[in-house]
Amino acid sequence: AVIKGSVDADGDVTLGEGAQVKGSVDAGGDVSLGEGAQIKGSVDAGGDVSLSEGAQIEAPVTANGDVTLGEGAVIKGDVDAGGDVLIRAGAEVKGSVNADGTVTRK
Repeated sequence: AVIKGSVDADGDVTLGEGAQVKGSVDAGGDVSLGEGAQIKGSVDAGGDVSLSEGAQIEAPVTANGDVTLGEGAVIKGDVDAGGDVLIRAGAEVKGSVNADGTVTRK
């Protein structure tokens, strides 16, 4: 599925495997990307942001909660998390990482 525009939700936003958003995502809750999913704009989440294996966000990410990158996931922008940031094997952040909690690379 491809969404050619921005997504604005009071609750959670979940993108399934291979889904694409060609715009920004603003969620009052959590933002979850399935395997290989892509967001081509910024992400602002009131909760957590999680990227499954091979998922990609091509702009800055701001989360009030935790940010988790699965194996091979990529964020092409700065990450600002109110909680912890976990970067799994082969995952990459192409920008600065600022976390109120801990930053862990596994």
